[in-house]
This record gives sequence, structure tokens and C-alpha cells, in this order.
Amino acid sequence: MQRTILNFEHVTHQDGVTIFNPVSRRYYTLDAVATLVWRLIQQPMSLSEICDAIMDVFDVEEDYCEHDVLRLLEEMEAEGLIEEKAS
Repeated sequence: MQRTILNFEHVTHQDGVTIFNPVSRRYYTLDAVATLVWRLIQQPMSLSEICDAIMDVFDVEEDYCEHDVLRLLEEMEAEGLIEEKAS
């Protein structure tokens, strides 16, 4: 399950990342956790590796982390910000 970030403009700021999707003409502001996921998926990583990195920074249980990261990735994909990469 590899995802790739599509080539959209994004700006990093103190509170996270803001992404502009020119196709939908929408802006997306990511919180701290979503920003970390955004940065991590710029390289091929498994869900387990993503959650390990998140759990190193945030106090969250593995089951919740996996569920929330999967939901976030599905939302990003539905909004056209990322796409699943063929294996």
C-alpha cells in the first residue's frame, strides 16, 4: 500500500502545511499529525512504519494510529491529493 503525493503546491508554516489543489481550486490545511503523515509518505513507507514514526512523536495507541492514518490517507486520496501507487 504505497501512496504517492501528487505535484501540488504546498506551503509549510508554523502550524503545519497548506496544500493548494489547482484542479479542485481548494486549499487544505493539515494539522500536526497530518503534516507528519504528508512528509512521511513522500518516501515509500508501510502503514506500520508511518505509525511507528507518529507514535514516536505523539501519545497514541497503535490500533488508533493505524485506523486514523488509513482514514486520513483515504480522505487525501478522495480529495485527489495523493494516489495509490501500483506495486
